Amino acid sequence: MQNITTESLNTFTVLIQELTDVVKEISQIENEKAQAVSLYHHTDLEACIRKEQASILKLKGLEAKRLEYMREHGWEGLSFRQVLPLLPESQSGILSPFFDDLSRAVEGLSSSRQSAERILNLRMRSFQTFLEQEHRNSAMKNNNNSHNLSMREKYV
Repeated sequence: MQNITTESLNTFTVLIQELTDVVKEISQIENEKAQAVSLYHHTDLEACIRKEQASILKLKGLEAKRLEYMREHGWEGLSFRQVLPLLPESQSGILSPFFDDLSRAVEGLSSSRQSAERILNLRMRSFQTFLEQEHRNSAMKNNNNSHNLSMREKYV
């Protein structure tokens, strides 16, 4: 069983909380993206994408810190759930709620992302159908115009 210092434990809990906060932030942005797409608010969608990019960069930085922390403590390649049994009960009891919160946040992000993707795909299909119809209408109009021109040239 591995015992880590109180300071190190506090550092890890803060890191897990920051990860959770960023995951929740990205989830919220996904919800905003879904709403923007469903309401055809393209400028709002662009703003969401920029915010999401910044949040993803923040997440990558935190993930790098987490991986470094895990490596330093000999937990490289382990999941959070695999780390808990390696710690004394008092420390695993402190970390467990943080891991639970992060797990729920990741599940929420997954759900938000799936919803946003469904709405985006629906809008893309709708847009594609519109473009195809416009193309057909344009082609029919061009055919009618060329037919009218040839009739005019023939009889006028």
